[in-house]
Amino acid sequence: METLIFGASVAAAFGAGAGLERCACIWTGEGRSRSSRTLLIGCFFGLIWTQVLLSGSANSTPLTALLLLTAVLLAAVVDLDVRRIPNLLTAVALPSILLASLLVDPHFVAERLLCALLISAALLLPALVRPGSVGMGDVKLAAVIGGGLGVAALTAILAALVIATLAALVIAAGVGVKATLATSLPLAPFLAVGVGIVLAVGG
Repeated sequence: METLIFGASVAAAFGAGAGLERCACIWTGEGRSRSSRTLLIGCFFGLIWTQVLLSGSANSTPLTALLLLTAVLLAAVVDLDVRRIPNLLTAVALPSILLASLLVDPHFVAERLLCALLISAALLLPALVRPGSVGMGDVKLAAVIGGGLGVAALTAILAALVIATLAALVIAAGVGVKATLATSLPLAPFLAVGVGIVLAVGG
């Protein structure tokens, strides 16, 4: 019976990931989802959720992990399509995650709230010093990640920045530095990958 429940949960996670891509397309007005991206996001959601169920995570409870994954994947797809992260998404995600943490893991709520503030402030600084370097949506999404992971959010953010830098170098090698600097590289997909890494290995 437990195996059946586990399998159903993983299948539901895959379906949820694929559904998120479709919802994001509707949200951005794209209308049509992309089958390859739908499959990729479904697999990503399903794999991370499977790891959370199998080994747990020292950084997040299953409920907060589910809410956080949903938020960052929605943000990633929307950011890819329209190069922005909706205020509504982050405004709903952060209090939802903190409330879930309060219900199932109340001892760490203060830590998570503090991490949300500090990590978003750390990304806000470059956004103010050099407008356009970091979007305000990314700053708010960082707060969501801080609320969902606590101190481990720092690892997720650093991993995202390292991967984003490597991606920029690969693009620069292909199209040139000037073209790369003129290209708007969405950060939310890399933040989603960073969150996935922390959730997958955090146990």
